[in-house]
Amino acid sequence: MTVVQLSNSVDDPELAPVTSESTFGDGEDWLLYTAAGTLTAAGVLLVTGNRKAGLVAAATGAALAMLDQQETVKACWDALPGYLSEIQDILARVQGTVEEIAAQGAKLRATLGK
Repeated sequence: MTVVQLSNSVDDPELAPVTSESTFGDGEDWLLYTAAGTLTAAGVLLVTGNRKAGLVAAATGAALAMLDQQETVKACWDALPGYLSEIQDILARVQGTVEEIAAQGAKLRATLGK
């Protein structure tokens, strides 16, 4: 067996080991746990047939999750105009292709109808 000494210390606080002085479990993630519990309850309600209560619980859980993940929601909201622009460009190309196919179909029908 070989023992290797690691001389580099960990500078990243996320990689540091949890000690008794850490703030683990002090309730700072209560919103995350509440959202997860609410979404779980919503799933159970929907599976058991309580549709209205399940939908209300799901909407509440989704709202709590969005409150907990505000940075992610903001990033998605900021990226939304780019996605909408791309979708609009794709739809414009599809529309042009459909119009071209319709024109060629009308031309073919006119040629075959003579």
